[in-house]
Amino acid sequence: MQGGMDMKKIFALLLALSVVFGLCACSATAEGGSNGSVNKGSEVSSMASETSSEQTSESITTEVSSQEDTVSTIVPEVTDKDESKVASSKPISSKTQITSSQQTAAKPQVNNAVHKALPETSYYQLSCMNATEKKVYSRLNDSAQKFANSTDISDLRLTVDEATSVMKRFMADHPQYFWISNQISVTYYVGSNMAEACIMKYSDGTVTDNLDDKKADRNVIRSKKAKVEAVAREIVSHIDSNASDYEKELQIHDYLADNLKYDKDAEKNPTKDGTLKSAFDIYGALIDHKAICEGYAKSFQYLCYLVGINANQVIGKSHMWNVVKIGGDWYQVDLTWDDPVVNGGTIDMVTHDYFNLTTAEMSKDHTIDSGSYIKVPSCTATKYKYQK
Repeated sequence: MQGGMDMKKIFALLLALSVVFGLCACSATAEGGSNGSVNKGSEVSSMASETSSEQTSESITTEVSSQEDTVSTIVPEVTDKDESKVASSKPISSKTQITSSQQTAAKPQVNNAVHKALPETSYYQLSCMNATEKKVYSRLNDSAQKFANSTDISDLRLTVDEATSVMKRFMADHPQYFWISNQISVTYYVGSNMAEACIMKYSDGTVTDNLDDKKADRNVIRSKKAKVEAVAREIVSHIDSNASDYEKELQIHDYLADNLKYDKDAEKNPTKDGTLKSAFDIYGALIDHKAICEGYAKSFQYLCYLVGINANQVIGKSHMWNVVKIGGDWYQVDLTWDDPVVNGGTIDMVTHDYFNLTTAEMSKDHTIDSGSYIKVPSCTATKYKYQK
């Protein structure tokens, strides 16, 4: 504290900008709230004008909808009465069905392989950051591992928008931190628009931190973390460590498509008692074997990390999919749309229509959210596109 400054002014009306991920609907706290995009400086000023001219240490929290909110898309389900669903979203034909020989080739071979995981220094969003952003990223990493809610960044002089960007990109790099809830916050002083701290709430699957009297059970989170890591290690241990990155990627893709079921209930009812369901993260995918598009994309990314393949998330209009780096080039992959269910849910097929596409190819029926902070590499290579 600098001498002579009024303590009430130092802690003048702290505002928290909450950015909601996943399907959580925006809700205002008792102090107030609004729906919309991330608050910019002008909105901060307007909010400040509504408060009392006498500054206090009272804080106000506003929850707003993220511009990149991801909403699960229903996997097209084909029945004898409604085959038009496939044509309107992702066609399924005999040409796209994998043959029995392809199925055999794609199955992981039991060999208890040990893989060298991708180092965090290679994560894509981190690689796109400047030195100051990387400092925030590092502090967030420490907080997430220690389950600390608040991360002080007041010395780094980032705007609220810049700090929010780093937080979103940090989360896009870390599907393994499934305990971070679907809300993040940046605190700042009225009128300054300079970020003071990043706030992360954690979830144990039943309870989400509210920063007051309610806390997610850290022991439950640790137990779930250990369980996910053990299952993930078991999965990749059946992938030949000497295989090419393309072959490893294909086996991960096909394993998840074979073992995941699209969770329509979570799509329709994403939360329970204010906590986002596990279908939105890797716990739901790898342990419960049920997921929506976010769970599909995050589990694909996480398993790719474990076998040394770089992958990341793509935030689209009401959807999430992946980019993956194979042979030095980036490709787009949509695992969710490669896992169609046909004949009223009695046959779950694996297709490869959305396996290693270029940006141009994927953009024919996928739209990247232009308001998203998540960086997406250009994908132009065709060498490792799936060959039927």
